[in-house]
Amino acid sequence: MEHRAVIFDLDGTLIDSIDDIRLGLNMMRGHYRLPLLSREQVRMAIGNGVKILIQRVLGDAPHIDQQEAIDYYNARYRENLAVNTRLYPGAVEGLKQLFDAGFKLAIASNKPDTFCRPLMQKLGVEQYFSSIAGGTPGVAIKPAPDSVLLALRETGCLPENSFMCGDNYTDLGAGRAAGTRVIYCSYGFGTPKGEPWDFEAKNFQSLTEYILASVR
Repeated sequence: MEHRAVIFDLDGTLIDSIDDIRLGLNMMRGHYRLPLLSREQVRMAIGNGVKILIQRVLGDAPHIDQQEAIDYYNARYRENLAVNTRLYPGAVEGLKQLFDAGFKLAIASNKPDTFCRPLMQKLGVEQYFSSIAGGTPGVAIKPAPDSVLLALRETGCLPENSFMCGDNYTDLGAGRAAGTRVIYCSYGFGTPKGEPWDFEAKNFQSLTEYILASVR
């Protein structure tokens, strides 16, 4: 599998992180004396990077300085990265299977870059990844293909032999634009918004089985 990569989105694909994101957002909103957000409100806001996340959750408070709010949220979230965040069922086993089969594994997330590797370290799976990239300065976030192309360069893999896995239309669009095959992770909390995919994974085990079977 020397030239084959499996590239993962992070939130809603590898990890269920809503509760810790919600914690950070509600600490930020509490700082500004705003009502707290429900889990569903946070789920609906995730998917387009931290700048859009903060814009969405402060739609009821246009007077607040957005950058100040981003900085406050980032600081609180960094303190609570993996309090409730968990890998999806089957992810540990699936990553090991793909790694042992020779695939190069990578992460292409819209989450700020400074959070991605520490999260993988805390969850005990960093060793499986050849490339871990989040919202890196100078790299356009998904649905632009830049982060997927970065992962392909860093793994030395060909797009036509590789897979982009994600729960949101941003992931599907980025993978398609980069030339990879696309797996829609419908067990996550995003939405495809009409973007096409090559396979729908209803759980992580089915994702792993599809990838392994596709190259036999």
